Amino acid sequence: MKLSEVKAGQRGTILSVGGKEDFQRRITAVGIIPGGAFEVVKNDRKYPVLLDVRSTVLAVNRKDCDAVLVEVNHE
Repeated sequence: MKLSEVKAGQRGTILSVGGKEDFQRRITAVGIIPGGAFEVVKNDRKYPVLLDVRSTVLAVNRKDCDAVLVEVNHE
């Protein structure tokens, strides 16, 4: 599933980071890497997605989130 589709409060694991090379370089530099854990803090349809990654809250552009594939933990 795309990162932009994950609901607030859900946790998961990043499977892959796609998109342009410059995006991949930027996003992996802040800790969004394959195998990494995350939690969606807020996901309102007209704003960036807020993520908790490694105890840091990041705002990621919704369009960019479409290039990140994740697996949601079902607890």
